[in-house]
Amino acid sequence: MRTLKLLTITTLVGILSVSTLNAKEHYEKTTTKVKHERQYQEVKQDSRIKKDLNVKDKRASRANTNSRYHQTSPKKGFQKKLHNKKRFHSKKNAVKVLKRGDRGHKVKVLQRSLKQRGFYRGRIDGVFGKGLKRAVKKFQRNHRIYPNGVASKKTLRLLRLR
Repeated sequence: MRTLKLLTITTLVGILSVSTLNAKEHYEKTTTKVKHERQYQEVKQDSRIKKDLNVKDKRASRANTNSRYHQTSPKKGFQKKLHNKKRFHSKKNAVKVLKRGDRGHKVKVLQRSLKQRGFYRGRIDGVFGKGLKRAVKKFQRNHRIYPNGVASKKTLRLLRLR
């Protein structure tokens, strides 16, 4: 009987210690989660404040300059956008591909480059025709590119024109 009581007491102590450990782990997990959530909210709020300050600064700078795109109205802080067009600035090498039917200086440069390498035999006239397409295909086959006859970025790069 005495051993039975000791056995039950030891098992109860073991169960209580295990349950307290589990409760402690659970408490630590929830507190760290709350702590991280608070930090996240603070960072989020700081970024909102910074964003609002940047927007106010931009509005103030627009109001000070005479812009074609923005005009200040008599109401404070209200601005009306006159033009909603996006402006694209052309780059120096804006041509991405050259294909049959194209004309111009870039085609002449392509013809010269292929003629120097021995792929093109026609006149350098700045017109992308049958002969130039055939020459581009030969060049592409020679450099193990898919021969479609279109001078793409990759083809132009291999010709050192890009």
